[in-house]
Order: sequence, then structure tokens, then C-alpha cells
Amino acid sequence: LNPVAFLTRCVVCNGIIVPVTDETEKPSIFLRHGSPDLSATTDCWKCHGCEQGYWFSDTPGSSSSRVFDSATRIFKLCIRGGVSVDTNDMGAFDFVNVEEERRIGMEERGGEDVEERGVE
Repeated sequence: LNPVAFLTRCVVCNGIIVPVTDETEKPSIFLRHGSPDLSATTDCWKCHGCEQGYWFSDTPGSSSSRVFDSATRIFKLCIRGGVSVDTNDMGAFDFVNVEEERRIGMEERGGEDVEERGVE
């Protein structure tokens, strides 16, 4: 698995999500999606195809925090199951302790080791 590539596709059109770096464009992303202008304090992204806007909020219950929490749970389950992980760049998932998750996976299997599996 390559965690830096997680959450990089648009949920509307499956286009590629890119950072919005133009400071004059950021306010319009928030306003177009019915949000207050958070551009001074929040990074945002948009779909290269349909221009759907994205930004992260760690407010409990927000849609972005729920998606991120779900992706984290799935990522940890994959590690516990022996799926190989590119740990060179973990992106937003750099807080996940891969060795600890592997240890938990072994405990859950009663100490049985699994051969690390690649994903195609």
C-alpha cells in the first residue's frame, strides 16, 4: 500500500484532487460549497476534473473526519493482515505505527506469522 495516495480521487467524478495554491481562489472554493471563508486558516483542494472542493476538518462528526477515520481503520487492518506498506512517505497517515499494527495482527492470529503480501 502507498498511503500517500489515499484519498486522492474525487467522490463526484473520480478525477484527481489537487491542492489549491492560489490564495485568491481559496475563498471561492469555500463559498461555492456553502462554507464560511476558512481560507486564512485551512488548506483546501479541488478536483482537477469537476472542481469539487475539499478541505479537512477534524471536528468530530464532520464528513472529512469520518472518512479519514474509516480510511485509517482500513489501513490498520491491511497492515495487521500482512499487506506490504511503503513507509517512505506515509502522507497524512504518518502517525500510524506500522510495526505496532503488525504486532497486534500477530497477536490476533495467536502468534501465527503471515507472509507479507503485496497489493496489485
